[in-house]
Parts: sequence; structure tokens; C-alpha cells
Amino acid sequence: MSQTLPDFDQITDALRALGAESEAAENHGLLCAMLSTMEGVTADAWLDIALSGTGQDALAPEPPESLRTLFEETRRQFDSDEFDFHLLLPHDEAILAVRVEALGHWCQGFLAGLAVGGIQQPENLPGELPEIIKDMLEISRAEGYELEGDSEDEAAYTELVEYLRMGVLLFREELRRQFSGAGDGEVPIH
Repeated sequence: MSQTLPDFDQITDALRALGAESEAAENHGLLCAMLSTMEGVTADAWLDIALSGTGQDALAPEPPESLRTLFEETRRQFDSDEFDFHLLLPHDEAILAVRVEALGHWCQGFLAGLAVGGIQQPENLPGELPEIIKDMLEISRAEGYELEGDSEDEAAYTELVEYLRMGVLLFREELRRQFSGAGDGEVPIH
């Protein structure tokens, strides 16, 4: 049964209520990288990283249920064979510039999550993964663009989102192969 991620604004509000300085997209990128690079990641481990520097202990008070739902649904999407993984981004009705900025934040979070997961030399990753990381780095710098919001800009944004969606699924699959080949649950590329 396919479900959807919680609402972007709801997640941003939940994070702000806990004192997080980063918003929903960045923290979802962080979560996706952690799930890709680390075996046995828990919601609490993700929230500890997401809330670090806030003075807030992710275990007390109990984080809003929406954050745990985001964690569980993202993990379910990753483990699904149906390719129904989605990036947590603002609704399509949001201004294009806002969506592009959030996409950049999502990539920033993913890149930070790679470091949390122990990826120190991404150029040594297998296959197309180094190129995907390079592209994410470029997208993470996406802000201040003059966007018309016309159909060409919308199409380009949609293509970027789909590229990242499939790139993250490829990333996860390649690292799963690495996990299974390492034998000790660790990503052997550092």
C-alpha cells in the first residue's frame, strides 16, 4: 500500500517547535543519506543529528508524531520495490523560486548526511555516485536565480526532482551492495 510523506509545512513547523534552524527539505535530505549509508538508523538517531545545536534532546520532550511518521514513511519508501520514493519538498502550488531553494536545501542535507554516514571520499564511490554527488553540490548552491515560473522553468525543476529521486534510489541500491559485500554492516568506502 502506497502512502505519502507528511506535509512539508507540517514538518517544518514541527522542526521549528523543537528549535531546529533547518527546515523540512534539508532534514529529509539528511535522513535519506543516513538511511543510505548506515544500517539500523533509528528516528532518534536522525533527530539527534537534525536537532544538534538546538540544546534540545530529541528524546525529551517527545518529538511530534509527524517527525516519526516522516522517518517511518521514508524508510518504507526506500525499502519498497515500487520506486515510490519521493523527496519532501514544498507543494507544487508554491512559488517556483521557493521550491528551487528547498531543492537546494534538500541536497545540502543529503550531502551533510553522507558525512554523518562516514562517506569521506565520495570520489571513490562506485558507478555514477560521484557524479550524482557533484550534481547535488551544484544544486545545493541554487538560490537567487531569476525564474520566470513559465512552463520551461517548471519542466526543468520537475526534471531535476526526478533526477534526484532516481539518483537517491541508485545511491541506496549501490550502497546496499557495498553493505552486503562488506560483511560487517559498514560502508567500506571512507
